[in-house]
Amino acid sequence: MVTFPSEQHDMLMMDRGFLNQILENLQVGITILQADQVVLTNQKLLDIFGCTREAYQKDLGFSLSSRKVEPDLGQIVLLLKNKQPLPTMVEFSIRRADGKIRFLQNQYIVFKNQDTSSNLLIITTDITSRKLSTEALHRSEERYRQVSELTSDYAYSFKVSEDGTLLPEWFTEAFHRITGFNTPEEIDAFSGLISLIRQDDQSLVETYGENLISGKTNVYEFRIVAKNGELKWIRDYSQPIWDERKNRVVRILGAAQDVTKRKEAEEALIESEIRNQAILGAIPDWIFRIHRTGTILDFRGGRENSMTGLKDELIKKKVNDVFPQKSAELIEKQIEMVFDGQELKPFEFQWVFPDGVRYFEATLVRDGKNEVLLFSHDISERARLEKMKSDFINRASHELRTPLTGAILMSELIDMGGSKEEMDEYWDHLKGELSRQRSLVERLLTVGRLETGSLKLKPEEIELQPVLDEAKNTVYPLALTKSIEIITGIPGSLPLIMADRNALEQVFTNLLNNAVKFSDNGSKVHLTVAVNDENICVSIKDQGVGIPSSDLPHLFEGFFRAQNVIDKGIPGSGVGLYIVKNIIEEHGGKVTVNSKLNEGTEFEVSLPVYQKSNDITI
Repeated sequence: MVTFPSEQHDMLMMDRGFLNQILENLQVGITILQADQVVLTNQKLLDIFGCTREAYQKDLGFSLSSRKVEPDLGQIVLLLKNKQPLPTMVEFSIRRADGKIRFLQNQYIVFKNQDTSSNLLIITTDITSRKLSTEALHRSEERYRQVSELTSDYAYSFKVSEDGTLLPEWFTEAFHRITGFNTPEEIDAFSGLISLIRQDDQSLVETYGENLISGKTNVYEFRIVAKNGELKWIRDYSQPIWDERKNRVVRILGAAQDVTKRKEAEEALIESEIRNQAILGAIPDWIFRIHRTGTILDFRGGRENSMTGLKDELIKKKVNDVFPQKSAELIEKQIEMVFDGQELKPFEFQWVFPDGVRYFEATLVRDGKNEVLLFSHDISERARLEKMKSDFINRASHELRTPLTGAILMSELIDMGGSKEEMDEYWDHLKGELSRQRSLVERLLTVGRLETGSLKLKPEEIELQPVLDEAKNTVYPLALTKSIEIITGIPGSLPLIMADRNALEQVFTNLLNNAVKFSDNGSKVHLTVAVNDENICVSIKDQGVGIPSSDLPHLFEGFFRAQNVIDKGIPGSGVGLYIVKNIIEEHGGKVTVNSKLNEGTEFEVSLPVYQKSNDITI
């Protein structure tokens, strides 16, 4: 209750014109009641009610009210007379004479005159715009809720208190279908909802909630644990509602979509892509995606592919800028044939690399309207082996033909007769040529048995010294013709080994023979033996032509010959070291090689010492 000081009251009473001027400029309606009579109104009030001053003074416009006002004017006057508290505000609606509905709000203030009589000040505010906006929002929310019920998504609304607490207003039925929980019976406020969210995602959701309260909008995804324990993915769309009068977010409206199936599909797709990448990475083929104009659009190399690092240099390049001329022309011709609808067969092309020429077998398939896929398989190793076998056949044929020709010649000379000395010489040459031929045939047969797994060794307890002596004696005549000295360093007593004597003689004869054959006249070959608790190590070291480093990895492969000995025209079959390696490994040992080009080569054979408690079975 407000009391006006007497001076102010007297001033208002004396200068009512001044008071009216103030009241007429207010944006609210003003009514002053004194002893149940209207003593003052302003024009704004009459504009709000849309009536005359006389019509308003009858009943303060309540005859226009379109709904019952609680409390009504009579009750308010009664409360005033009884000195009881008055309501702060009352809202009601009226239908004006022009038919328009207006929503109004009355605020009641009591003040006293100097004679202590009470006056009632009524402040009337037109809240039509606000009311209509609120009702429109409610209708929109209701429609939104109804539409949401028809989808698999759920919608929701939160009130935001002044301290930032989120209070749930409503959730659509889909919330229950998705989570299995009822709201708000089983989940209370935001603290309850946050407990549904998977622990790993809770901090994300809390941060998102803080952003919404500050007025920021975003879309985010998180996981929840449904009532039955099922893990589900939710995609949330939220909109903060800002109140300009309160200068803060007062509500949050949103919708949440169950995207579990989409996420599962995405994860399955990612897993599939990972598998595909792994498969493509394991495939040794080189795959080019090429436009029909010859432009390389993409490239994927297989495992151990030296071209992978050049991918960026290949993309957008023309085929004839990347491949050798003949290979490019062949590929371009194949592309034309693809788009002409012709039937294609696999073809081969070459590619020159820093480490040499590589050979490829390729297939072209159409991929889309203007693209093809070129699948190229590196067959360089196969081509190398085929060349080695071809070379071997040529060498073997030559080596077989040479002693055979010599043997035929000697037999013809024997048939022609001659002196005893001549006949003895003819017979020695004949036996030598036949021995060379038998040796080559035996090596070929040994290779065949090794490749078929039919080579059967007959191990027994033997001494290594006699084996080495026999191999040295076999090679001695060749060493003598080249004035090469074979220097031995063998301990006086060697432990026994379990081995096939004939097979080991073949091994060491081959190694000593190579050492002499690939050494210059007048040089030396060293044959030394070392023993430890487990192995006997035999070293054969020469001062010969050596082996190129690039050939060392292939040295023990069947039919392989180092390029430098091929260039020098030194004869050989290319199967000796292949036989050596396999026989030694059958005995549980190993053979290694160290070599420097034009300086010499050292082979080391390691064989296990025979232990009676641990017999070697071959």
